[in-house]
Amino acid sequence: RDLCQQAAAANPEHHDEAPTVYDLFTKTNEKTGGITWTQGEISAEMAGQVLAATETTSSALALIFYELAKNQPLMEELYREIRHMDGYTNIESLKLLDTCTKEEGLRFRPPVAFTGSRLSPKGGINVLGYYIPEGTVMTIQSLSLSRQRPGLFPNYDVYDPKRWLEEARLDERRKMTAPFGVGSRRCPGGNMAICQMRLLIAATIREFNVLLAPETTLASMEPFEANGIRSRYDECYLIFKPCGGSEIRELGL
Repeated sequence: RDLCQQAAAANPEHHDEAPTVYDLFTKTNEKTGGITWTQGEISAEMAGQVLAATETTSSALALIFYELAKNQPLMEELYREIRHMDGYTNIESLKLLDTCTKEEGLRFRPPVAFTGSRLSPKGGINVLGYYIPEGTVMTIQSLSLSRQRPGLFPNYDVYDPKRWLEEARLDERRKMTAPFGVGSRRCPGGNMAICQMRLLIAATIREFNVLLAPETTLASMEPFEANGIRSRYDECYLIFKPCGGSEIRELGL
């Protein structure tokens, strides 16, 4: 509700020509005729607009680079796949890059835990033998989906991109991951996030060998769930050593 109060109290002279999110939700227009939401509902929607994509892509990239730095043979394979790529036009055709990023990276440590919520319908609903009363808020927990199917993911708590190179039951495995949600309320920025991660990982691995910095330990990278997976202290120190060179740069992600 504080968001609504701050938005309502804002000086309209400080606005540019584009309407604010608060304006869109509270002012009558030809398309909606006005929305009769409570302040709590409007505040929740405004928070979602502000927080969506905030640090999620960078958090996912930091954890993927961390896993690659721990597995130098895998990173060498990825480098061999990327190094002869002509520009970035057909980057989506690189299978190992795709599995390291979109498939396994977002399955293993999804940066957002909960996706779009739904209300159970009138009269309630039965889901897998469990009765959910009407009006109950339901959501998908992306992190646990693949961990509920050990037959499909026998080493589910291990970062293993090569599992996605096996054709057997591939479609079934893909149904057990939902980092951007599913259906009409799927994250609209999902494809852009995947594109960004592909480009950044490809460009980096092409030019640098990524190594773990001394500050980065199993304890410092212990997973911490905060509506998504982060490292315990929300930081990841890595060393980027130019391929074929001696210069070393240490960066904290």
